[in-house]
Amino acid sequence: MPSGFLAALLLLSPTQSPATPVLAVFDIEDRSSSKKLSPALLTQLGEYLEGQIAEQGSFRVVPKDILRGQIKTEKQASYKECYDEACQIEIGKAVAAEKSLSTQVMQIGAHCIFKSMLFDLRQEVSERVANIKGKCDEDALLTSVEALARKLAGDPDDEEGASRAEAPAPASSPPAALPAGFSLYDPLAQGSLPSVDCKSGEECNRLGLDYRDSRNGRSRDHARANAYFLAGCRLDHADACNTLGFSAEHGRGMTTDQPRAAKLYQRACDLGSGQACSNMGYLYESGVGVDKSYADASRFYRKACDMGWGSGCSNLGVMHEAGRFVREDLSLAASLYDKACGLGSANGCANRGYMLEEGRGTKQDHVGAHKAYSKGCDGNSERACNNLARLYELGRGVAKDLPKAVDLYEKACNLDNGKSCKSLARLVRDGKGRPKDLGAAFRAYEKSCRLGFADGCAGLAFAYKEGEGVTKDYAKAIEYNGKACEGRSNRGCTNLGFMYERAIGVPKDLGRALELYRQGCTLGSGAGCANVGYFLEVGWGAPKNLAEAKKKYEQGCRLGNDRGCKKAKDL
Repeated sequence: MPSGFLAALLLLSPTQSPATPVLAVFDIEDRSSSKKLSPALLTQLGEYLEGQIAEQGSFRVVPKDILRGQIKTEKQASYKECYDEACQIEIGKAVAAEKSLSTQVMQIGAHCIFKSMLFDLRQEVSERVANIKGKCDEDALLTSVEALARKLAGDPDDEEGASRAEAPAPASSPPAALPAGFSLYDPLAQGSLPSVDCKSGEECNRLGLDYRDSRNGRSRDHARANAYFLAGCRLDHADACNTLGFSAEHGRGMTTDQPRAAKLYQRACDLGSGQACSNMGYLYESGVGVDKSYADASRFYRKACDMGWGSGCSNLGVMHEAGRFVREDLSLAASLYDKACGLGSANGCANRGYMLEEGRGTKQDHVGAHKAYSKGCDGNSERACNNLARLYELGRGVAKDLPKAVDLYEKACNLDNGKSCKSLARLVRDGKGRPKDLGAAFRAYEKSCRLGFADGCAGLAFAYKEGEGVTKDYAKAIEYNGKACEGRSNRGCTNLGFMYERAIGVPKDLGRALELYRQGCTLGSGAGCANVGYFLEVGWGAPKNLAEAKKKYEQGCRLGNDRGCKKAKDL
């Protein structure tokens, strides 16, 4: 089928552009031993997942009819038999898709667990894995599918508690091809470094640190520091090579040169620096300055971990938790996080705490989570501090202590955790844990938004709308609700819809309000869904549709909106 013809048939949301990746969504496979979910229900859930993903706007979705037709052409088999990876890769490429999505559902006890794997068809590697656990009645299955679509559309680690890879301190890419005549230790190529004199690798590295960190009476001089690191690296000092690699990668005291940085990291790793090995793994994983390779990333992480470098263990754990190239193994991931935490990796402690809090790969243990988060927060992991604050706020694994929660949210906010800034604002705005302070709340919302946390922008918009801690400004409220909605904040979309509905700072526009309520509903706002239901019930912004209105009220009810529950019952 010609690719231009296919492009015309792709399912698009209004926010998509032609650059949005093309996704082939395959039917959901029932992996339960009992096979209690009917084929008809599985087909409906698969089609609903397809529609939800298209509506999120992160992918252009190949219509099912095209997939089925291609399978019939290529395989002479039923569409439902194309569950294996080889079949899906072949069919996905045949319909000009860039990515494919396979989804399985397993019924274990009273729970149904959905697992989706996003596959990059060009590199033929798994890119993302999403898991959602819920009940097995039809309403709960729909809610799980909606949550699955949201998770797939965003960052796999977009939830604050989710485990994340630890970005390196010094970091760069693994070895790349270098020009003929290139010398790893050529001081002129390193940016005309000054001449220095030191007798041993240890002495050179120590003097380099003195000039880098302005200590022992020496003024900060990055160029001179790099000259000492270069001399130390020539004398086979692993830490000197590693630190010089950081300077080359980031242009500190020399011209940025990632291929050279990669060679320096490789040399440092070979000389026994676990940190350098972990840095190389991180950049293999992220594809900075080198072709992305999850296989090489896992190899270097494993080497770093074996050398006793905590971030290597933590990052390898993230790969096993997500099933990214390596096998998905939550138990192994939890064990690696435990080792990382024991080796002093603050992010490893944060990841370990999350696994204990949620019971992922290990027995749920809120007390153990508190201990791991505490250690991570002591090491200045902003995520560990945020999650520890949440435990104190909720009284989970520790006695409820709102003043302590506020202090921890403030620490995490100072470490630039946008979600913590928003939580800090919420508590001080309501006078919980500290005396009510609308000015402090406004500043925390402002920082949260500046750090890119969309719900923080929604909170800032509300402050401008109500004049809380700042002069009332509807134009700013519109601006920041718009920014929040663009950042996929359901609150931002819903609140902006309300302003269009009530003509607050903008001309009344019910059609635009309905559109924004729909966005809020799709992103998980119970109020947004209930508002869509009301608009469809009374015919605002769209023709009356009582059947669809009832569905939206029910969806709002499932998302915890009391008005949605009442209206669903009454309609």
